[in-house]
Amino acid sequence: EDSSIIALPYYDSENTKGHYTCPDYPNGLARSSVNDLSKFLLMFMNGGEYNGKRILSENTVELMKKQHFEYEEDGEKGRIGLIWYYEDINEDESYLGHEGGEEGVFTRMFYNVEDEVGVILLANLSEANVSPIEDRIYQEYS
Repeated sequence: EDSSIIALPYYDSENTKGHYTCPDYPNGLARSSVNDLSKFLLMFMNGGEYNGKRILSENTVELMKKQHFEYEEDGEKGRIGLIWYYEDINEDESYLGHEGGEEGVFTRMFYNVEDEVGVILLANLSEANVSPIEDRIYQEYS
């Protein structure tokens, strides 16, 4: 793996974590580009098909999207499927996706269920606040 083409993880704006691996595979070792993730998101949004090829069965996608739990935390409400979860923006609008991070990295991949606009944000900073960027993208394209 050529580390010269991989973003260098940072704890904050001045302190780098350096390239590393961690034992909680796959999240710590699954390195993907925004192009790779966009193909996955498009496939998911298209019921399991990408470029005319079936990748996941429609039943699998529906099972992943199906609400299994509800939560309320810090005044925010949401619903959880399998891996994916819903963020309710208002009564008529919700985002479906997943986010996560490790030391020096943060990733967020969601789409607006009603408008079918997807947003993928990759950051090489621990606990990066990408919400303003995400909100702006949804405002522009929804």
